Amino acid sequence: MPAASPWPKLGRPLGARLRSKTATRQTRPRGVKFRVARQPNYQRIKAEVAVAIEQLPASERNFIPADSTLPELIVALALLRLRLLFQAQNPELGGRLELGGGVVDFKVFVGAGIVIVRVQGDYWHSLPERVLKDALQYDRLHRLGYRVADLWEGDLYQAWVDGRVTRLVEDAINAAA
Repeated sequence: MPAASPWPKLGRPLGARLRSKTATRQTRPRGVKFRVARQPNYQRIKAEVAVAIEQLPASERNFIPADSTLPELIVALALLRLRLLFQAQNPELGGRLELGGGVVDFKVFVGAGIVIVRVQGDYWHSLPERVLKDALQYDRLHRLGYRVADLWEGDLYQAWVDGRVTRLVEDAINAAA
């Protein structure tokens, strides 16, 4: 028989299933129906965005940020359709090196003012620590005189499917506070 290890056991063995000791399954009250939101087809949207980018003239295609997420590509296409001048992936407030700073997704030049457009991922930007960082960044951008518009990933996908992306982006920019 092997000698007992002086180290306490940590975690559970690989492959072991985690089981609840209190409730084996969750139930819902009778008569209550849960509506499952249909998610737009990500792969289809990705293919359609790629085709839309390929159809752009070369002069406009250069404005599309190279290393962008799909929601950022959708916003960039909408900004080009709106004929707005913008800079993508622009460091503000010290970039990622300072608390409250960061790389803003889009800096849009509207009239004499500047609107910062932040594209928020539904999962990451809903985490409590990320919500706090986003609020701090929002306040600091406001103090510098920028108007800030947040666009959410799920809203962008749904707007793409519905054919109203340009309208969504335009409304967000006009409503930016």
